[in-house]
Parts: sequence; structure tokens; C-alpha cells
Amino acid sequence: MRLSRNTKLTDVFSDNRDGPDALGQLRTDSNGEVYRFVQNKHTTDVASGSVVHTIATDTTLGTVARLGATGTNIRLPAGVTVASMPADHYGFIKCRGVATASVEGTTDIAAGDILMGVASQPYLVRATGGGTTSYPGSNIVALSAFTNDATGSIAVKLNVL
Repeated sequence: MRLSRNTKLTDVFSDNRDGPDALGQLRTDSNGEVYRFVQNKHTTDVASGSVVHTIATDTTLGTVARLGATGTNIRLPAGVTVASMPADHYGFIKCRGVATASVEGTTDIAAGDILMGVASQPYLVRATGGGTTSYPGSNIVALSAFTNDATGSIAVKLNVL
């Protein structure tokens, strides 16, 4: 039995049968922001705000893994986790709208820069070409600057459907 459509988007499920939606299903909230119901296929837990990617062999777009996992394309993130998600559990990622995402600022990020994934890490960095190169199917833009030579979080605008 499925839970109601009023299930919180931050809820996490140990079994897909307990989840509110079919794997890969999109859900739009009252603000027009879009989420996808997914399974974390990474071998470890994924923290809230982590960047995740669709596994290349997945035809439902419903299984994701943290950056750098086998079979993922680091340039094309699937979205950002909205809650911590243990390995092999189910929950929502944000695909379109404003999200708080993990970033790394060894190369300074300015508001308006296009961001991309980086191998083996759950964060975004400034895209090549001075933060102006985008990738087909992926559009993640920094809404604020990040200049620390470390990891942190900033608001980003996602459109990765």
C-alpha cells in the first residue's frame, strides 16, 4: 500500500513498497519545484545536499549514486538530495528549483557560474570555461559566491530533468 501524496519530501524509506511513488516518478510541489523518487545505490549513506547521478544502465531514472560511482556520468547530475539517504534506501532528490548543494571552492565560484560534478565527490565545482560551459541536459547555476578553498554549501538553481 502506498502512502498518501502528502508524504513529506524529506521522508526516507527502507523498502520501495513503502514509498509514495513509483521509482523514477516525478513530483511537483506547490512552488513548482520538481523532485524525483529514487533509490540510493551507492555503497554508503548520502548526506543531505549531496549531488547524485543517475546510473547509466537505469531505464527508469530511479536509481542514483554519489559522484564517481561506477556507471555514472559526473557531468550530468540527477539532482541534489533533500535528506540524508542510507545506502539501498529510497527517497527524493530535487531536480528543478532552488536547492542547497555541496560545493568545493578551490576555484572560486561566483554567483551566476554554471556548476558541474567532479569525480568521486558528492559536490559541485565551477564548470570549465570560466564557469560558462554547460552540459546538455544539465543546468546548475550558483546563486551565491563561494571562495573558500574547502567544501561547503550554497544555494543553486537546478534544472536537471
